[in-house]
Amino acid sequence: MLNISKINRWPVVLLLVLVLLTAAGCGSAKTVAEINGQKITRAQFDTYINALKLLLPQIEGMMADKSTRSLLEQNILETMIENILIKKVAAQRNVRVSAEELEEDYKTARAQIVAMYGSEEEFFQKLKELKLSEQDVKELLEVSTYVDKLYADFLAEADDDEIRAFLADNPEYGIMPAMIEPSHILLATEEEALAVRERILAGEDFGDLAEELSIEPAARTTRGYLAVNGEIAVNDPYWDRTFMSAAASLAVGELSEPVKTQFGWHLIILHSKTEEVELPFEQVREAAADALVAEKFDAFLDNLRRQADIKIRL
Repeated sequence: MLNISKINRWPVVLLLVLVLLTAAGCGSAKTVAEINGQKITRAQFDTYINALKLLLPQIEGMMADKSTRSLLEQNILETMIENILIKKVAAQRNVRVSAEELEEDYKTARAQIVAMYGSEEEFFQKLKELKLSEQDVKELLEVSTYVDKLYADFLAEADDDEIRAFLADNPEYGIMPAMIEPSHILLATEEEALAVRERILAGEDFGDLAEELSIEPAARTTRGYLAVNGEIAVNDPYWDRTFMSAAASLAVGELSEPVKTQFGWHLIILHSKTEEVELPFEQVREAAADALVAEKFDAFLDNLRRQADIKIRL
């Protein structure tokens, strides 16, 4: 069943800034693309952009220069082409979406869109402003229903042997990464870090010194504690690799030597550590199957695109 958050799965919504485009030429029958003989007209293209604006009103007022607009138009047209190919994939695999299923999903999405605008009246006012019909909105949203059905179809094909083979090639899906709970004091120079380290070893409180001396602004309130959202995965790409490697090498309660990163010099203390654990197949099967299916679906779509006769005339 569709909800607005699900829209994030669509390639179209990864292109949020695409609604910077203007809707000039809304009545044009000019062909902007052709996929295996199926045409996308300028009028269809502009209607699609306006339907995106309905779903993403927070960026409707943003502006873009001509060079940006040209690039964005190309990207959004690629998304429309992909939507056509998704339906072609469904047809090739004999995956059928009934009118009743489309209507049910649209009702769910529509209720959420109306809630976003506050009332039916405001919703219809926005449709009028954007020169849209509800059918236009349905056509934009219906690709989600096709994706859901296709996903279920690909998922049904994935047996345990295939999933185990995928895990063998992608072991990260079968492992609970090592987790750590560190605090740090960030200083500008190695000399400062060495001096503060001596104060900690002499018995001064780590948190007090972090609050007083750390050049990290957040330390005024966190006292240098970094795991405010729970333990941190050692392999989390958000965190500096040098810092995480040094923190993970510590024993619980141990104070590090000064550690240099792009941000400065750190003193790190480790409060807790959970070692990496290989998880049983039953526990990781669903996540591994999801990743496998996403990989297979993308490959199938890429292959279909390579085989398609696509002409772009934007």
